[in-house]
Amino acid sequence: MTTSSNTTTPQVTPTRRRRALAVGLVGLSALVPVALPAAAGAEDSRSAPPTTSEACKPFTRARERIAGEITRRQATIVELVASLQAASDPYGVNGGQIAALQSSANGLATLGQQIATACYPDVTSLRADAQKVLFEHRIYALRVPQSRVIEAADRLGTARNELQSVADTLATKVGDDAEARAELDAMNQALADADSVIGRPPTLTGAPADVVALEPAQDLDPTRAALTAARDAVKSAHQDLASARDHAKAAVAALRS
Repeated sequence: MTTSSNTTTPQVTPTRRRRALAVGLVGLSALVPVALPAAAGAEDSRSAPPTTSEACKPFTRARERIAGEITRRQATIVELVASLQAASDPYGVNGGQIAALQSSANGLATLGQQIATACYPDVTSLRADAQKVLFEHRIYALRVPQSRVIEAADRLGTARNELQSVADTLATKVGDDAEARAELDAMNQALADADSVIGRPPTLTGAPADVVALEPAQDLDPTRAALTAARDAVKSAHQDLASARDHAKAAVAALRS
């Protein structure tokens, strides 16, 4: 006996084939990464080399020479400060000079540390910092001669005060002694001449005062001119005070005769 089946085989239509293919593609896309085209102007990161900074050059000998120059300047500053601290300072300017010197010492120490540890890719960058040792502090072109002028003014100011005490004493002694009076008058004139050049303590004036106010500069011509004028003033004041001393001695001799 023949049995007939009620089951019918579904027909696969073209539409169903396309749907099945689409489902299969969706499944594959979840498993296989899809490489998308790069956006316009974008670079492939795999082909770009990593960025690196320029290599630091050692410049060992140059750094050692610069460090030596800084050390030499700091030793000079120590000597200048000690000398100024020991002076009598009749014009009251030593404190400001000491502060300026100590500021330079601190600045040089900071600069030395920077030069010792900084990265210099070329000699130009190293030279830029090395030149600061010269131009920013001017230890030998300014601070040393400036301090010497101040020290000279200290000595002259101290002598000026001592000679004034002598003149005041002589004024009470000369009386009617014409010769002694003439010598005292000449002494007072010499003291006044010295005052006109550098000032009477406690006020420093003239070229030495101009030098005290100087600061480090790129152009050294004005600095040199000011220092020359101050040295000339110091020499002139020294001669005036020496003359005042000689007249004081002559006045004393006249009183004793």
